[in-house]
Amino acid sequence: MKKISREQVLKDYNKLKIVARKYTQKNDYEKALRTIFVAAGFMYTYSQIYFDDELEQLIKIIGDDLCLNISIRGDRPKKIMFYDGFGNDRRGLALIYLRALKKLGYGIVYVTYQEFSGTIDEISKLLDEHEIIYLQEKSVVKQIHELNNIINYNNICQVLLYMCPDDVVATTVFSQYKGVIERYLINLTDHAFWLGKEAFDYCIEFRSYGGNLSYQERKIEHDKIFCLPFYPNIACEEFQGFPFEGKNKKIVFSGGALYKTKGMDNLYYKMVEQIIQMDEDVIFYYAGEGDCSEIDKLIKKYPQKVYYSHERKDFYEVMKRCYVYLSTYPYFG
Repeated sequence: MKKISREQVLKDYNKLKIVARKYTQKNDYEKALRTIFVAAGFMYTYSQIYFDDELEQLIKIIGDDLCLNISIRGDRPKKIMFYDGFGNDRRGLALIYLRALKKLGYGIVYVTYQEFSGTIDEISKLLDEHEIIYLQEKSVVKQIHELNNIINYNNICQVLLYMCPDDVVATTVFSQYKGVIERYLINLTDHAFWLGKEAFDYCIEFRSYGGNLSYQERKIEHDKIFCLPFYPNIACEEFQGFPFEGKNKKIVFSGGALYKTKGMDNLYYKMVEQIIQMDEDVIFYYAGEGDCSEIDKLIKKYPQKVYYSHERKDFYEVMKRCYVYLSTYPYFG
C-alpha cells in the first residue's frame, strides 16, 4: 500500500480550504459548509493537526452573515440542552451525562438528528417524549436555522455539546452565542482533529491525555479545561456467542474503529501476529467498524485463529469471556 506523506495530506487539505474560502466569498454558504465538513473529516482521518483557526474563523464569518436571531436571555431556568451529534447510546458518554442531569433535577432538551431515531433506544427510555427533538432538515443551512430556533423557543441558557469532529451545524450556531449562553464541550474525540474551538466556553475532558492535548496543541486556556473521568455505562445484554468455538481457548479480544490500528508501519498487526504465534490455543477476535483489509490478511494467513465482526451490543459480555483485551495502536480507545 502506498504511503501517504504529511506534506501530501496538508497539501490536499489546504486545497479544500481554498475551495471553502471561495464559496464563502461568493456567499454560497451551503457549499462552503459542506466543503468545510469534508476538510474536517479528511483531517480527522489523517490527524496531522489538532485544530485550525482558519476554518474556525470561516465558520464564525458564515454564522455572522446568516444573521441568526440571538436573543438575550431573561430568566435562567434549570433547563439544559444536550446536543448529540453522534446519536448512538451504545457507546460514548451521552447516556451517562443524561442520567446525571436527570438525577440533578434538570429539565432536558435533547437534540439530535432524525436519522439517529433508531440508535438511541436507551436515551428514549430515559427521557420523556417531549424532551427529545429531532433535526429534520436536509440542507446544512436550514439545519442551522432549525437548531437556532429550537434554542430560542426553549429559552436555552446552558448547553452541553457532544459533537462529531466535522460538525458544521452546531459549530456555526454556537459560535454565535458567546456571552449569551454557557457552552460546555464534551470532548469525546480528544485524540484527533475537530472543529468547534469557537463554539464553547469550557471544555470537559474525560482523561488527562485529552486535557494536555487541548492545552498544548489546541491552545485552549488552562482555566477553560476541566477533567471529568469516564465511568462507562454497563449495558445489560445477553451474550450472543462467538463466531468460533471458544472452549479451552485463550481469546485475545480487541475492538473499536479500525483507523486506530493504522500507522507506525502496521505495528499493531505485527504485534497481533506475534501473539498468535506464541500459543496454539490463542484466538484473536476483533469487533469494530472501518477498513478491515489488514484484519482480512491475518484471517487468510491464520484461518481458525483470527476472527472479525462488526460492533456488538453485548460488548461487556464478550469482555467477561476474553483472556486478554488488547488496546488499539497507535490510537487507543
